[in-house]
Amino acid sequence: MKSVRRAASLLTIVALSGSLFCSYASTVELSIHDKVAIRRAVAAIKSAILSGRTDELLRAVSPMLGLTCAGTSYSYHTVAHFLSDRNSHLYMGLFDSAALSRACSQDFPDVSEQEFLRSGESTDDITKVGPGWVEVTVHSNPPTHPPRVWSLHREAGGWKLADGSLLVGSCSCG
Repeated sequence: MKSVRRAASLLTIVALSGSLFCSYASTVELSIHDKVAIRRAVAAIKSAILSGRTDELLRAVSPMLGLTCAGTSYSYHTVAHFLSDRNSHLYMGLFDSAALSRACSQDFPDVSEQEFLRSGESTDDITKVGPGWVEVTVHSNPPTHPPRVWSLHREAGGWKLADGSLLVGSCSCG
């Protein structure tokens, strides 16, 4: 019985240590180098979206993680396929507000990412959310549309778009 209590205590200590590490890691300030690299990655993503260059946007997507939406994971290759299909929700969500509006319910989304970025200058807030992860909140100026939140993951010496950053598949599109 004593060994069971010791094991339980040890597991509790390990769990708390991991929790404290994750909490500490997300509050540690990003280096100047990281901030510059993140801003460069965000600028490349914006440029690809504004120019409609799906090949450039695909280079900004995490080849390791792909994208997720509403708990469903989409591999890098699936994302590449969706970017080449003008009828996919990913393509419409990025570049075609009218088609997306016809395909989705009226309450989501308001405009494509491209139209959002064309609505005026945007400002970006970078928040570290964990080891190797940041969220970039993109606000339109004037604030005519809800902000966009893009998750970036550090990999291969750079920052890549990952996780639930974009409408992929038909998630959130009712």
